[in-house]
Amino acid sequence: MPAQVTPPAALVRARQLLRRAIRLNNAGRFYAAERASWQALLMLEALLGRFDEETVEAVNGLALCRFNAGQYATAADAYRDLHARCRVAYGHDDPLTAIAADRLQACLDAFDGRHTAHRH
Repeated sequence: MPAQVTPPAALVRARQLLRRAIRLNNAGRFYAAERASWQALLMLEALLGRFDEETVEAVNGLALCRFNAGQYATAADAYRDLHARCRVAYGHDDPLTAIAADRLQACLDAFDGRHTAHRH
């Protein structure tokens, strides 16, 4: 039986932060969720790399928190980043790549709709 490898403490902490961010987002605490997502993203990217599945998940979490908070411009930036990472990590035809593109468009539409409404 192979020896079990324990992940480094920093990786354990990053995963905890990501789970916390999901719970906070689901509870409607979007700004706290955004902070936890951002911390998890920075740690995961440093530990696992830009295109690792867990890092990509953290980018998605960050984008979702921002979208749910109504921060459409910054959510669009995160979804744009997510889309680029998905294209490299999974390919153009992957469902997550398509979802990221769709969510980016939803942000742009929401942002545009908000600014159009303010002009009237």
